[in-house]
Amino acid sequence: LFRLHLSSNDSPTYQLMITLGQRVQLLIDDAEHGRFELALQHAAIAIDITAKRHYKSTKSSRSNYKRLLQDYSWLIELMAFGGLNLEDSRFGNYPIEGNPEPTFQDLIYHVIRCNLVHDEGVPDNFEFSDSDTIIFQKGHLIFPKKLIWGLLAVVVFSPCNSDEKTVDGYWLSIFENRFVINDFWGQESVARMVYEKRKPIRVGIVIPPGRMV
Repeated sequence: LFRLHLSSNDSPTYQLMITLGQRVQLLIDDAEHGRFELALQHAAIAIDITAKRHYKSTKSSRSNYKRLLQDYSWLIELMAFGGLNLEDSRFGNYPIEGNPEPTFQDLIYHVIRCNLVHDEGVPDNFEFSDSDTIIFQKGHLIFPKKLIWGLLAVVVFSPCNSDEKTVDGYWLSIFENRFVINDFWGQESVARMVYEKRKPIRVGIVIPPGRMV
């Protein structure tokens, strides 16, 4: 989609506008072609847009971004962190500026979102792997790459995005359940049913600052 702007001398300029549905498509395309950090950037921006809509805000908000991740922690856990209670976990092994014991939401916003949107990318000491486990080291974290599908699920199933569209052929799976994205925009209740059916055991992990060697 293009938006036309007229400058002061009436010569037209064009600005590319990406819809949320198109950004979801780009996320999936980049992830499937091994461009993980580009896919993660699309996910981070899509969460920002969703947070604005979900809380009916006119601009991006750090507090709303984190609040959305907290409100949908059950879905992110289901998709990427089976057994981990993200709401109760603290990552004292990976302190960030002014926060010696960050939450999951703090890490996603400050380390991933801000570095991808405003800086040169995710730091080298914050990595992603194909494993299902989180690896904790002093000043170092390794998250499962599945995180990206958890963020995508929040965007797709959030009711505020029910009017979005994608092209045919894009889908999202939760275990044995496969959802054609164009048919399930905004249907949070469907994802919730899958969550309730699996009845996951959730355990919080709290790593106090300075406890790791």
